[in-house]
Amino acid sequence: MADAQVKITDLKNGISACKICIGELKATANELRRDYQNAGNNWKDEQYANLGEIVENCCDAIQEPIPKLEDCLEWLQNLTALVEEYEGG
Repeated sequence: MADAQVKITDLKNGISACKICIGELKATANELRRDYQNAGNNWKDEQYANLGEIVENCCDAIQEPIPKLEDCLEWLQNLTALVEEYEGG
C-alpha cells in the first residue's frame, strides 16, 4: 500500500488560491455592476434596462462557483489544521 503524503505548503497554497479566486470573482461582479450603473448616468432607456438584466445574469454566473470555493476553502483549512496537529503531536 502506498503512503499518502500531504505537504502543509501545498495545502496553504490551495487555501491562498481559493481566497484569490473568491476575491477576484466578487470583484469582477462588483466592477461589472458599477460600470453598468455608471453608464446609467447618461443612458436611461429600455435598452439600458435590458442590459441591466444581462449584467445581473452575468454577475450571477460569475459568482456561482463562490459557495463551492468557500466549501473547498473550509475543507482545506480543516485539513491543514489536522495535518499541523498530527505533525506537531
